[in-house]
Amino acid sequence: MDNNWIEECYSTYYKQYFKGMKYKKSAWIDYGDQESHEHCLFCAKRISCGDAVDNDQQAYESSDERAWLCSDCFEKLLSYHKIALIPNNVTMVETGLNEGKTVTFSLNNERYILKKTDEKICVSHNGNKSFYSSFSEMKSNQKFYNKILDEVIDEIFMSIT
Repeated sequence: MDNNWIEECYSTYYKQYFKGMKYKKSAWIDYGDQESHEHCLFCAKRISCGDAVDNDQQAYESSDERAWLCSDCFEKLLSYHKIALIPNNVTMVETGLNEGKTVTFSLNNERYILKKTDEKICVSHNGNKSFYSSFSEMKSNQKFYNKILDEVIDEIFMSIT
């Protein structure tokens, strides 16, 4: 995809998807519908929970949840325009778990699922489960993508549902 295409898309969608809009790094959630998906607003790359080669399980999502951009298109766009990005933070993870929500991390189409059940935090990854009695224990001991949470939080794509 050339830079002219990026500029044309940006100009076309500016008022609807970029003016005043913020983006966040989101993991795709299928809510039980394995066929659910979106496409990158610019290149039409498929975004879903699928394992296909031309599929991403994470992307940049507009704060109004209407537009998705794959990582490649978002990074190219950032090289030309200032796009507001809502940063991930550890407090968001802790709050989500305390509210009984599921937290999903995704990076390079590899996922971790975090859920608080019976006052324990369960971290699922590749069929393996680890349990922690507190958030601080999990935060200190659990490795996500070979790093502790504080070290990886800025890199990951995250959804809290």
